[in-house]
Amino acid sequence: MLLAAVASIGSPAGAAGALGSVIFKAGSAWPAVLYLLGAHGLGRLAAPLWHGATFAAPIQFGTGLAFMLTISHLLGVAGLLQGGVGVALGLGVCVVGVAIACGQWARAARAGRRASSQTRGGAWLAAAPAAAVLIVASCSPPGWLWDSEFGGYDVLSYHLQLPQEWLALGSLRPLDHNVYSYLPGYVEAAYLHLAAMTGAPPPTGDGTPSGLLAADGWRTLSCQMLHACLAVCAAWLVARATIAAADRWMHAGNDTHQRRPAYAACAGLAGAIVLATPWTAVAGSLAYNEMGIVALTAAAMIAALDRGLIAPRRWLLACALVGAACGVKPTALLFATPIVALVLLGTTPPRYWVRTGLLGAAAGLALLAPWLIRNAVHGGNPVFPFLTAVFGSGHWTDEQATRYAAAHAFDGSLADRLRLLVLRDESDPAGPRHRGMMHAQWGVFFPLLAAAGAAALVGRARLGAIVLGLGLAAQLLAWMFATHLQSRFLMPMLAPGAVLIGLGLCGLADRGAGVRRAALAVGAIGALVQSGLTLSVYAAQRSSSPGLLLPVGTDYFAVPPPSLDDADTGSLGFLNRRAPSGTTVYLLGEATPFYYTGRVVYNTTWDRWPLGEAIDGAPENPSAWSEALRRRGIDAVLVCFPELERLRRSGYADPRVTPERVARWLEAAAVPVRAWPGQGRALYALPEAAP
Repeated sequence: MLLAAVASIGSPAGAAGALGSVIFKAGSAWPAVLYLLGAHGLGRLAAPLWHGATFAAPIQFGTGLAFMLTISHLLGVAGLLQGGVGVALGLGVCVVGVAIACGQWARAARAGRRASSQTRGGAWLAAAPAAAVLIVASCSPPGWLWDSEFGGYDVLSYHLQLPQEWLALGSLRPLDHNVYSYLPGYVEAAYLHLAAMTGAPPPTGDGTPSGLLAADGWRTLSCQMLHACLAVCAAWLVARATIAAADRWMHAGNDTHQRRPAYAACAGLAGAIVLATPWTAVAGSLAYNEMGIVALTAAAMIAALDRGLIAPRRWLLACALVGAACGVKPTALLFATPIVALVLLGTTPPRYWVRTGLLGAAAGLALLAPWLIRNAVHGGNPVFPFLTAVFGSGHWTDEQATRYAAAHAFDGSLADRLRLLVLRDESDPAGPRHRGMMHAQWGVFFPLLAAAGAAALVGRARLGAIVLGLGLAAQLLAWMFATHLQSRFLMPMLAPGAVLIGLGLCGLADRGAGVRRAALAVGAIGALVQSGLTLSVYAAQRSSSPGLLLPVGTDYFAVPPPSLDDADTGSLGFLNRRAPSGTTVYLLGEATPFYYTGRVVYNTTWDRWPLGEAIDGAPENPSAWSEALRRRGIDAVLVCFPELERLRRSGYADPRVTPERVARWLEAAAVPVRAWPGQGRALYALPEAAP
């Protein structure tokens, strides 16, 4: 009933129809589930490393996830995720992992062993409304939901667009028109893996939906559901990390076993708070990569805390998992490394720090090496687009590297950084908004964290509170001084922050039955408040009609229904339905080509702009610009003037390509075809000879 109620919000099909759409679309999750079950099985191959671990299951899953993501990346780079080979290898890797896992579970069943969840199931009920939002939102087409993400702009620009292009090219490789292809992209490699194992037809640009968009685009939902499943796994791993932290820092000798039930309830609430926090549903329901960092960070914390492992194994496993997290997103180096390093240092005698530290560094580097080698071979800079002053700027000019670096940093004072951490940014051109901890999609997470941290400091978990507090402080410093201060970039704090919340609840649970009941009630209320806020954020999307496209899916964009005319579907629908076969359209100012089914040329704002290069050849001759673009095979230009102006105003655009110069060029050397004033877009044909 809860799922039906959430699905019915803004849906024209009513509760029953919306629930039916969600259930039908949930069938798209099978590749994601198979992928993660296979990952768990592959983690068994590392059993000699975690043999004897107290928390074997979460360590096995984390290790297996690192293995599977790395395998997906390597198979993609080798060009083995295409055609029949891609189906065989993509499915084969997953099936082998599932077979290993099933064999393991069968042996455990025969031996009469039953895995203990070590968390209380009832605690998770507080996150049920948020979980329903996560499921329903994952069934909505990419680009429809979430105002804070501009409708999933990054998904349409690279998280799903890159797997689509890699599928067409036959291999995972850096693309000079999309700088994000130079990032490690381990989760994007997983999306490519899902496409390959399900036999997605390579995109051809002939106007037919293909690749991830083929067959009503169900594979795009598979990718979203993989990330949603990672969100659920992250919450589970955080709950287990809370138990591991209590076991490490609140160990009470013979009474540990008696205290476990109370700790289990607290751990369940810590996991529920992660799942219930609005940012988890927002990011988790999109084909992003954030939840991969949260999950791997939590797994690394468990490995670092496990009392059943000797120090070298703890360091090796934890650092390898951090390396995999960096493969998911390079910023994990700034956000996962400090917290895991502090936990390892705080649980290892100083005389072993150097030896175990070198071992851990080697393990982490090994997991990240495929990306470093790939980038070094392609452009000379192993960490491109970072550290261009040290390793070179590859195919970029110095101006591009400088522009990229400036846009991905914040040049305000320390006071400005601290202010934006808690106060609204009143100077934002898009309007005042919170960029830090007080963003509405954090809900009450940080107030809960502050209260629980204070409670942990005065109890038996004091050492744990200090270590986790220092780690969280390091993450805040990384956010303030190494990012451009967006609230979503704080999401890696979910893992250590929720563990500290759970640890604070465990400390209160030690203070007698009355205090324990009060602490659990506060934790449950906190999780319920987070769930309510998640539901509220979802219900406000698309003018309170978030479920409008549940019955339709991605075909609304890729294959607009005949009932919608060109005015309704805009430039996307017009080009997908009416562009002559073989026409190549240059998207000028727009870098979200995912739903275009014909041939398009585009670039991210940081990469070389075809028009900018044409201008270089003849700065004062607009006709020559059109001729230069024609020589590149471009037949028409779709220009988005509001986006050009936004990029110019932000300092993100190629300085040669200004809205004024573009307008003069189109008036002098192009033929207008169609305009969409409401979108600020217009389509122009490039004549064979300039008029």
